[in-house]
Amino acid sequence: MKRRIIIIAAVLLAALMCGCGDAKETNDNSSAEKPAESSVSLASEDNSGEESKKSEERSSGEVSKPEQSSKEESAVEQVMDGYIQKEIYCDNGDGRIYGVANIVDKNKKSPLVILSHGLSANHSSLYPYAERLVKEGYSTYAFDFPGGSNSHLPNKSSTDTFGMSVITEKDALESVLAAVKNWSFVDKEQIYLLGESQGGLVTALAGCEHSDEIAGEILLYPAFNIPDEVHNAFDKLEDVPEENDINGWITVGKKYAEDVWDLDAYKLISDYTGRVIIIHGDKDDIVDVSYAEKADEVLENCEFHIINGAYHGFGGEDFESAMEFILQYLKK
Repeated sequence: MKRRIIIIAAVLLAALMCGCGDAKETNDNSSAEKPAESSVSLASEDNSGEESKKSEERSSGEVSKPEQSSKEESAVEQVMDGYIQKEIYCDNGDGRIYGVANIVDKNKKSPLVILSHGLSANHSSLYPYAERLVKEGYSTYAFDFPGGSNSHLPNKSSTDTFGMSVITEKDALESVLAAVKNWSFVDKEQIYLLGESQGGLVTALAGCEHSDEIAGEILLYPAFNIPDEVHNAFDKLEDVPEENDINGWITVGKKYAEDVWDLDAYKLISDYTGRVIIIHGDKDDIVDVSYAEKADEVLENCEFHIINGAYHGFGGEDFESAMEFILQYLKK
């Protein structure tokens, strides 16, 4: 077997630190214990010097979080600071997808941004973006990818991580897109997709197949390197074990590798002519910035920004820079 597979995670340690309830969002690149040779490994390195100092600044601050209902059927709705926050489920085949909507005005249509989290996180990892966007006049919907969260985080969509892959997450995002178009507070002519890390790759794949249904895509350090990392790890698909533990954070099944083995993401997105913005850090040690540069080359209508000194996951000044780029893009 080649070197252990690097599975991409969006703000992974932030997710681990979150837990349930009122934890703060953090983005830390602390080192992780390496698993056995047969298991899947996450690239996570110790930071020192300037990188360590930068890592400490990766928190976007504590933000409001919705109440967790003890009954799945109940829809918790709260009046927040100038907007409405509501739990909403979407149909997804035989299951359902759980998410939280931030609504500008229930009685008026507004643009909507669908937020897709990264591997092992859940919808809460994108709260800072959701909160800022709704205050700028954009309703949002952040949801749990079925099987996409580690055991330390609540996932009300599904906890079956063995059945999860980039393609199942693409299918889930498509289900969400189909649902939001029927919501009374959504301007269906102004639906945007935003995704981070693996959620960014998923967003790009779903968006190119639904270009007539969306107004654009926002990709934050998108994980276009996932197929390469799978091939770097295994000589052939038959070598992939039935289950792979990622540093004790999330256990994925063989399907994860199977579904990206022959995936040519750049070819698939090259025909997309809609508006795209990609934002990436030049010090990202999980997804090298070169993958975003290649995406910029194949996309016809792409706006590309590199945040100097930023890693995988934006916090502090990097988060503010990313939000400035996003808002400029949306308001064009």
